[in-house]
Amino acid sequence: MKKITFLSLLVFLVFNTKFHAQCQATIQESTITADNSGGPFALILFSNNYSTITNLAVGDTYTITNTQEPPNYTVFMTIRDPSDNSVVQFGAAPLSFVATATDLEIHYFTDNTCNAGIFGVLAIFIVNDSTLSVEDNIVSKNIEIFPNPFSDKLKIISKDILDSVIIYDSYGRKVIVTEPSARTTEINLSHLKSNVYYILTSSGGKINTKKIIRI
Repeated sequence: MKKITFLSLLVFLVFNTKFHAQCQATIQESTITADNSGGPFALILFSNNYSTITNLAVGDTYTITNTQEPPNYTVFMTIRDPSDNSVVQFGAAPLSFVATATDLEIHYFTDNTCNAGIFGVLAIFIVNDSTLSVEDNIVSKNIEIFPNPFSDKLKIISKDILDSVIIYDSYGRKVIVTEPSARTTEINLSHLKSNVYYILTSSGGKINTKKIIRI
């Protein structure tokens, strides 16, 4: 009798763990195209929804962070391959995964028991880590950010007026928000801890995000 009870418990635990790992939402919120040039691609979503991501580079590593308010909320995600409904990765943001197919789904929940509670409105950033690089200067078509890595101050030069500059930590929390309303700005970041950060700039109707490092 004890053996049967133990076996039943084991089956329950295995099934329960598998179920939690394979949380599956019911409503598709959006379809987005991956930017594999190193920039982020973002989406807005609600709990118990899922997003389909296309144009993923198979074999590349991606990292998902959340920027919801308040920042202490946790987002649990299951990344699934819709071709066979297999689970690629699961866990809380920030979450990294290796793309196993060009099209994958991300299912969102408020905890690891597939709870479809309410996030409110939530922003998710997904960055292709395989194409991110850290150089002395980060140069885009219209914007230059330097030095990188930095120790105290970061300078930004844009061809267009900088509408906003937002810096996130590795957990997706905003640490700096500023509206320069100029083509050049310098930000004092000496109070930040040594770590990896993401800087999001908005200028000329375009959004650009890059990885920066505080040394």
